[in-house]
Amino acid sequence: MEEQLEERIEDAKTQFDQTQEERKRLAEVAKNFRENEFQP
Repeated sequence: MEEQLEERIEDAKTQFDQTQEERKRLAEVAKNFRENEFQP
């Protein structure tokens, strides 16, 4: 029982980290896009 719980927590952490990475990448892309839009 304990073992399964540990595994599920690890999986959740991994997924959370991946989500954070995605968010950072998307924020970066959006920022670059906006900056490029305003240049003549």
